[in-house]
Amino acid sequence: MLEEELDQEEMFLEGDPVTFQCPYCGELMDILPESEARKQKLIEDCRVCCNPIELHMEWTENGLMVDALRS
Repeated sequence: MLEEELDQEEMFLEGDPVTFQCPYCGELMDILPESEARKQKLIEDCRVCCNPIELHMEWTENGLMVDALRS
């Protein structure tokens, strides 16, 4: 994936694991979002560099929008 593509929000379908990239070291990680919550904000530590990643997830009619930011 290109750097500019990784900065954009990505679309996922319900039940799919969400793959996101650590905004610090670039490691790809997966998480399974809670489908009951329309909007979610989570802090997940990177398993490689241990920095906190702020995940913003929102279900829309097109699927799940995910944005991974430095916390």
